[in-house]
Amino acid sequence: MGQLDGKVAIITGAGDGLGLGVARAFYKEGAKIATMGRRAEKINALVEEVKAYGGQAIAVQGDVGIRENVKKLVDATVKAFGTVDILVNNAMAYNIKPLEDTTDEDIEKVMRSSGYATFYYMQECFPYMKAQKSGKIINLASEAGLNGLLYHATYSFVKEGVVGLTRTASLEWGKYNIQVNAISPAAMTTAVENYISTLDEQQLETFYTQFPVGYIGNGEQHVAPAFVFFASSASDYITGRVLCVDGGKGTTR
Repeated sequence: MGQLDGKVAIITGAGDGLGLGVARAFYKEGAKIATMGRRAEKINALVEEVKAYGGQAIAVQGDVGIRENVKKLVDATVKAFGTVDILVNNAMAYNIKPLEDTTDEDIEKVMRSSGYATFYYMQECFPYMKAQKSGKIINLASEAGLNGLLYHATYSFVKEGVVGLTRTASLEWGKYNIQVNAISPAAMTTAVENYISTLDEQQLETFYTQFPVGYIGNGEQHVAPAFVFFASSASDYITGRVLCVDGGKGTTR
């Protein structure tokens, strides 16, 4: 038996990157998967992967920052699987730019994909979790919000807001046996690989010194187990917390 047998999990942006790693960890633990993403080929490939494994999954193409799309996925999930037990707000967009050059459009892009989307999904899933008196919500925090990060003004701004939302929801929804936590991860993704490829030897050495463990973790192998923990009954007595799963990166600042 898996730790998430029979549970229904919405994971936004599960077509690639960390979201894909979390989805793989979840379905291997027995969860049914629902996801939304902009690229149909990515999320549909995940559905086929889950089915090949013997699991169940659905995907809806769309922008997670639009409430109508959020409602569409939640409704489709409930229609297919009956309820929503777990919500992982993973999808995000970000830009890298000096603070003084940041525009309203830059803020809106990140706020839409991470801030509004997290808020919308939490609201839309809440009635089902309240009715069954159980639920697990896992939001994505970031070092950018917790400690600050050069040229990530919009991302820092929004991600710290997500932490505040997480803590407030944990206070309001604890009486319904809904645990709301956040994870601040560091994992190897295509974006990180692309960034690393631009560094020279000295810059690369400096980059890796930020990680006391000496490497950047694999999403499924090193980071996703923390998501499984927060999604499982093992975390029933934990809520309103932020867990850094980053190879100790935050301790070097």
